[in-house]
Order: sequence, then C-alpha cells, then structure tokens
Amino acid sequence: MSDPQKTAPLTPEVAFGELPVRQAVFAQIGPSVVSSLIMLVYSLADTYFVGQLDDPDQLAAITVVYPSVLLMQALAALFGAGGASMVSRCLGRGERGRAENIAAFCAVASLLVGGCFTLVTLLAARPMLRLFGADAAVMPHAVRYARWVMIAGAMPTVYSLAMAPLLRAAGLAKKASFGIAAGGILNMILDPFFCFDFGLGLGVEGAAMATALSNLFTALYFTRLVLRGEGGGLLSFSPTRARAGAEQIRDVLAVGTPSALQTGLTMVAVTAMNLFVAPYGGQAVAALGIVKKIDSLPLQIAIGIAQGVLPLLAFNHGAKRHDRVNAATRLAGTLSCGFALCCVTCYELTAPFLVGLFIDDAQTVAYGAVFLRLMCLAMPLMALGYLMIVRFQAMRRSREATILSILRKGSIDIPLLFLMTRLFGVYGAMMVQPIVDLIALITAFALNKRVERELAAEGDVSV
Repeated sequence: MSDPQKTAPLTPEVAFGELPVRQAVFAQIGPSVVSSLIMLVYSLADTYFVGQLDDPDQLAAITVVYPSVLLMQALAALFGAGGASMVSRCLGRGERGRAENIAAFCAVASLLVGGCFTLVTLLAARPMLRLFGADAAVMPHAVRYARWVMIAGAMPTVYSLAMAPLLRAAGLAKKASFGIAAGGILNMILDPFFCFDFGLGLGVEGAAMATALSNLFTALYFTRLVLRGEGGGLLSFSPTRARAGAEQIRDVLAVGTPSALQTGLTMVAVTAMNLFVAPYGGQAVAALGIVKKIDSLPLQIAIGIAQGVLPLLAFNHGAKRHDRVNAATRLAGTLSCGFALCCVTCYELTAPFLVGLFIDDAQTVAYGAVFLRLMCLAMPLMALGYLMIVRFQAMRRSREATILSILRKGSIDIPLLFLMTRLFGVYGAMMVQPIVDLIALITAFALNKRVERELAAEGDVSV
C-alpha cells in the first residue's frame, strides 16, 4: 500500500489558526472519523468472521475480552488526548519548544505503559477474564483470543492509539488516518484466512492474531513518520527531549485523565453489563457483544469528530480566540448529533436484520434485536456529551471534564443496573445507558454555562 500523496501538510499554526472555521473543522474531523471507523472495523471484523463459525461461545469470548481493549484505549487516551491538547495549546501560545518536549514524553510514555500492560496480563490473564464474565464454556476461547490481543498486541495497540492524536496535533491528520486505515484493511484481509479452514483454521484465535499483526503494522508506520522528522520534527523519541518537567507531565495527565477515566469506567460498566447478562446464557452474552459492535458506529463517529476538533479547540483557546472555539464546537455538535439520530432511525427499523448478519442463531438474534433498539436511544445524547468533555479538556477545565466522565460511567449506571434488572430483567440493563447519558448531558450544559460566565468575568470572552 503506497503512502498518501506527498503534499506538504499545513503547519498547526495555519491549520488551526488561519483556515476558516468550517474548513478547519472538516480538515480535522475527516481523517479523525476515518481513524475511528477503522478502529470499529477492527472489532467488527473479528465479531463478523468469528460469528460465521456459528459458535456462540467463541463469539462470547470476544465480548469478555473487550473490556481489556477498553483498558488499553484508556491508557492510550491518557497520553494521546492529554498530549495532543497540551501540544496544541502550547503551539497556540507560541511555545514550540515546550510542545516538542510534551510530544516526545507522550510518545515514549505510551510505549512504556503498553509494555507494562503486557507484563500484567501475562501474569493475570485468567483472573482478569473471569472478572470480565468468562464462564467455563467461554474461558478456553477467551484465553486463546486474549493471548494475542491482551498480551502480544498490547504495546503496539497502546502506542498506535496514543500516537494518532499526537500526529493530528502536529498537522499530520491525513497520515495518522492512513496508518489506522491501513491496519484496518490488513485486519480484514487476514481475518478470514486465519479463522477459516481454507486458511489456518484457528477460529477465534486466528481473529486475535490478525488484530495483533494489524496493530503492529500501524505502530511501525507511525514510528517511520517520527523517525523521518515529519510534522516539522515536533515528534521525537529522543530521551533528552522526552524529559518533560514535572509541571508538564502533571498538565498532560490532568488533561488526559478525563478521557482515560471515561474509557476506563466504560470498561467497568461493560464488565458489569457482562456479569448481569451472563446468567441468561452464552446466547445473551453473544447478543450483547454483537449489539455493542453495531452500536459502536455512532459512538465512533462521535469520538472521531470530538477528537478531531480537540487540537483545533485547544489551539484557539491557547490563542484566546474563543469565537473560533464556540463556532467549531457548534458545528461539530451538529454533525455528531445528526449522524447519531440517523443511526437511531435505522437501528429501530432494521434491528433483527442487522443482528442476523453476524450469527445464524434464532435466540441470539431475538435477544440482540431488543438490546439494540433500547441501547441505541443513548447515542444522540452521548454524541453531545462526549463533545462537551473534549471541549472542557481543550480549555484545560479538567475538573468539569472529570465530573462528566465519572457521571457517564461508574457512578450511577451500576446502581441503575441493579434497579432496572430487578424491575425489567435482562432488558432493563439495556435501558440504563440512555438514562445516564440524559443526566450527563443536562449536567454538561449547566457546567458549560458556568465556564462561559467565568471566562466573561475574566475578560477572555463575551457571553
């Protein structure tokens, strides 16, 4: 696969500060949305091809390993989202040297954290899988899948996910997207060959192997970009440049924590959901796994749009151009919520057909159709809520972003799981997320009003 066209990328100063807001937003969210969709392809490909084996236990194995994938995404967000926001804000203030130190620190830290994750899962894979909901029938398949996804693939996965937003902050949005897309295409090519009998015939383990190799490809491509000095040499693996000061590290972690916390708490919520659904059998767990993948389409679009505008918002906040911050937020919110509403309409009308694409098992499809129709109602609310968290991160409002992250996952959703399943059985669990996201969105708007009043009082923006 050839590299993208060799046109010189715009500098961050031009891409974020000089282009018209509409053009700047679309220039950033296009590649970012593609990257997010390709991340969805990774998991969809595994779910689809393993589903063609018509073995609910193998399909359930992917579901119970999924929380570990969310944990890796949380670790990557700590340095990816936090680093990208800080780098962009420093560039907006004209502090390029500080931006280079932060970028190098985040690149090196993501490699180290990925290596630590490998060591931990190597020692504790089975207890983790039991915690995530694997029973005796699912455990052998889950261990085979985790061997490649949680252990062999951890370092390239965490590193790749962290580097993508850093590359976007360096003005390399298209090349960041290309790296993720190339890995996703490779995964789709390898999956059937590794899974089915006409190839290696490894089933669920083959799907995991394909995912690990694809993430490795993306990691190597991103490393090549850094070593070639692309993005004006903003990114580096130099130990000297990576020695960020204590204040810089604290700032990165403070800004990245809401994203990491939200993803980490999503892992807790998904694990809790798996445990609540597990008593209804492998078919219910498999149905939940399928629905989570289908429901991920509007989620990934929302994440792609929000993460795409993050450096744009942070740069202009650093430059005190709050009119551009607000205009970009409004446009991104309109796009994200509009797409989510289209998905809700489609899912409500075609739920049995969509679930049936993944597996030919009547009971699994019956569970999945109802699950999807209930869970998709959260998507428009989530799309706006996620964007508000990113807006607060870009403005270095870590407290507000953290409040929303905790509110969305881990604080009220688990107590609601107990209440709703007691009242409505397994289907009650699927009603929890729409309720939680509605509460979080109302809170987000209230917090944003307060932030705008504070900025107006400081003389930074007129409300």
